[in-house]
Amino acid sequence: MINKYVLKLSPLQPEFRRGMLYAVNPVGVVSFVAASGLSIAMYFHALGDTLQPYSPVAAVVIAFVLTPVMALVTRGKYYLRRTDDGVAAPLLDEDGNPSASPYPCHVCGQEYERPDVTACVAHAAHVCSLCLSTDRTGAHVLPV
Repeated sequence: MINKYVLKLSPLQPEFRRGMLYAVNPVGVVSFVAASGLSIAMYFHALGDTLQPYSPVAAVVIAFVLTPVMALVTRGKYYLRRTDDGVAAPLLDEDGNPSASPYPCHVCGQEYERPDVTACVAHAAHVCSLCLSTDRTGAHVLPV
């Protein structure tokens, strides 16, 4: 909520399409690893017996603080790989709902609704999020 509404670094709408996302977002990964690592170290008495009972609290506080810090350090760059998916039709219909227009995936041949596809410039076609997630497409999506 801090990164999205206060800092305005995270996109307001969640994005699930694999072609629109980076493989790793350091904001979450670094925050998770740091919070987990320090909490585990505290739990196993690496920082003394006094702090051991506070390992869960430390994990929450570190994750809560480090997430916006990492978002500021990266300037929100790793939330979205691109802002346009290359498909000319609008993502939402006139009522603000996801468009139900069908598009065939050139990899698997199945039809998917507009929110589940990305443009493939190498084949002048569309590719579905499932094929992108399973990396069945190679590197034929819209370039960064």
